[in-house]
Amino acid sequence: QERERGAEGVAEVEDLLEAYWLQVDALLSRLSILAERIRANEHFVNLDLDSRRNQLVALSLAIDLVLMAFECHMVVTSIFGMNLESGLEPLQPYSLWGIVGLGLGLGVLLTLLVGNYARKNGLLFMPGVPGNPSTGARALT
Repeated sequence: QERERGAEGVAEVEDLLEAYWLQVDALLSRLSILAERIRANEHFVNLDLDSRRNQLVALSLAIDLVLMAFECHMVVTSIFGMNLESGLEPLQPYSLWGIVGLGLGLGVLLTLLVGNYARKNGLLFMPGVPGNPSTGARALT
């Protein structure tokens, strides 16, 4: 009789262990699915961060192009603004505006040339601007 009770106890323990094993297996399956979802979401987040970083780089390039126009203007006007004789003194009222116009024109021309080069080679992309491809992963909306 004690043997039968011992065999029944062993069978109950085996049944309990099997039930716990099934629960652990189900939990491991759910955890692996959750880990895969987390990896996929991390991938989407990294894509979005890359897109935003690229947009910031493009904005920085656009700002640098505008600053280049001002720098070209400053170089030309500072060369002629020194207290040295340049030969343009007899044309005094008009030479100032000519030099200012030359500096601005050179700055705008260089800015347009570099901007066109950057846009054609895909270096300058601004979403929402006609003619520029919109890049960026919007997976997390």
